[in-house]
Amino acid sequence: MKEVPALESMPLVSIKEALAERKISKSHHYEQVRNGLYPPPINIKGRAFYLGAELNLMAQAFLSGADDSKLRQVTKFVIAQREEIRRKAAETVDAQLMEGAA
Repeated sequence: MKEVPALESMPLVSIKEALAERKISKSHHYEQVRNGLYPPPINIKGRAFYLGAELNLMAQAFLSGADDSKLRQVTKFVIAQREEIRRKAAETVDAQLMEGAA
């Protein structure tokens, strides 16, 4: 699997900014999410975000003319990458806490 980039290189983009960038309505966006054609946003304390890298990858998929099957594959890839990012972030937090406790 490709190396997961550092969190510092992946800014959070609000759902409002993402919709403006995609130039689509909120309802159309969430229809694509429901149909598996776009990953759901990340919820942080009740607010919806995307990682900038996710938006870039999805934009490339749409611009390439990917069909629904390919968009679902890219969506699954993005969600899998998020899990890897979460795992690495948890490890980093745990390591920082252990250093602080020492």
